[in-house]
Order: sequence, then structure tokens, then C-alpha cells
Amino acid sequence: MQRYIGINRARKITVQSGSQWFSITDDLVQYILSHESWITKHFNYTYCCDELFIQSLIANTQFMNTLSENLRYVDFIWKSKHNLTPRYLTVDDVSLIENPKYLFARKFTANSVEFFKRRIQE
Repeated sequence: MQRYIGINRARKITVQSGSQWFSITDDLVQYILSHESWITKHFNYTYCCDELFIQSLIANTQFMNTLSENLRYVDFIWKSKHNLTPRYLTVDDVSLIENPKYLFARKFTANSVEFFKRRIQE
């Protein structure tokens, strides 16, 4: 609809995209918070803005080099044509999430939570 009536909020910026799952420094958090009005102006009512606004904000700054790789293990599956969702991890996935590059994992079945709790305590 916006394109049809001539609204283009991104005409003065280069829109970047990426995962919304990453780790950032406190300095970057402060930078993002100090640009709240810019973010709102350009990304309010935008589809998938969580995958656009930070990357677009920091694209040509020193902060682009501070993004850490995703420290979370997430295994996405297609639930339907337009629905990519994290699958539930089970006890069979323990070897996948024991990789030392992951600090977190997402999403567990109720049965596997107890198993992983015991495994961590060992």
C-alpha cells in the first residue's frame, strides 16, 4: 500500500538485513538506544523490522565489526510455506548443542528439559 501511494521511508538509507539472533556489546546497546527516534522514523510499521533496523543503523559504523556470531543453537524448520520456526530439541540432539561455540539453545520439549538439566549438572 505504501509503495502504491508513494511512501518510501527507506529512500535516504541503505537497508541491511540479517538475523535478529546475535550478541552485542554494551556500547552498541547504548548507540542503538541513542538512535531510537531514527529507528522509529524508518522502521515503524515495517515488515520484519527486527531483522533490519540494527544492521541498517550500524552498516557504516565501527559497530559492524563488534557483532558476535550467533551463540545460540537454533534449528529452523519450515512449518508451512511462509512459516519458518524453531523445531523442538530432544534428547537425541545433545551432540548438536554440546558444541563449545554455543552458549544457549532454543527450543526444548518438556521431557528434554529435565534430561539437559541433569546433563549440565554432571
